[in-house]
Parts: sequence; C-alpha cells; structure tokens
Amino acid sequence: MSDQEIMFMYQGGVNSEFITHVLDLMQEKMGSQHESSDLAHKVSHLMLESLSATYLSKHTLSNQVYEQAVFLVKRKSDAYCLVTGMEMSAEKAVRYEKEVAKINALPPAKLQDYHTSLSQQPNGDENEMIQLGLVDMKLKSGKELVCDNQELETGAHFLVLELQLDQQRGQ
Repeated sequence: MSDQEIMFMYQGGVNSEFITHVLDLMQEKMGSQHESSDLAHKVSHLMLESLSATYLSKHTLSNQVYEQAVFLVKRKSDAYCLVTGMEMSAEKAVRYEKEVAKINALPPAKLQDYHTSLSQQPNGDENEMIQLGLVDMKLKSGKELVCDNQELETGAHFLVLELQLDQQRGQ
C-alpha cells in the first residue's frame, strides 16, 4: 500500500441520507481492510461529527443558500485523516475559527469540562451542537483540529476543517 490512500472523496450538497450512505460505505471499506472494530467505530464517529457539522452549517444569507461541501477521508500509513470543507458566511467562518482555536487551547481536563457543560444543555441550538461536535472530535482524536478559512470571489467563505486519528489511538 502507498504512504497515503484516498478512501473516499465527495463534493456537493450534504443531507441526512448522504451522511448515512457515507457511513455505510466507510464501514464496509474499513471492514474489507480488516481494521479493528474499535478503530472503525472511532473513525465512523469522527466522520459522523464532521459531516453533521457540515450539515448543521447549511444556512441562508441574503437569499443565498450555502450548502456546498467537500469531504475527504485518507488513510496514511499510521493514521486516518478526515477533511471537511464547507461554504459559509464570513461571520460564521470567523466563529468557527475562534471556536476551534479555543478548543485547541484548552488542556485535557478543561476540554472535558467544556464537553460536559455543552452536553448538559437541554435543547442546544445549532452553534452549541457544532461546538459539542468539535470538542468531541478533539477528545476522540487526541489531536489539534486544523482550520483554514478562505474568502471566495462571491464574498462567501470556504472553511476547511481537518482532523487526524492515529491508528494506535483507535485501537
């Protein structure tokens, strides 16, 4: 096997049926590569969080619907890398960047406290659900989340979120 293998790549709109379909495909693909069930479960969970954040980020601004997304799963020799990109307003992209920076700066105990606080919200709004997903991704991967925000010619922004799960951590 090469040093990197693209296992899945997609560009387009994201809906709940798509999320279910992708998770089923990846479970099948990981099973055919004889990955441990613990690792397959963690990769699937991280994919679900990542795709859910993309799905929740769909919104309308000035009668413009932003729903384009890019999703990529690569397998490196020792890790899985998940990359999600989504089109959004500048305001929302800046909020995402700040939240990722905040999460990355928290030490493990404070991150766990933040997770507990968010998960105890009875009816979390969209932002709280996305925050919880980001915290969950950092806790499960044990790695910093990488965030990149690019302005598009249309004035919208394209935000890319990348996370990595070491194969040993998933075991």
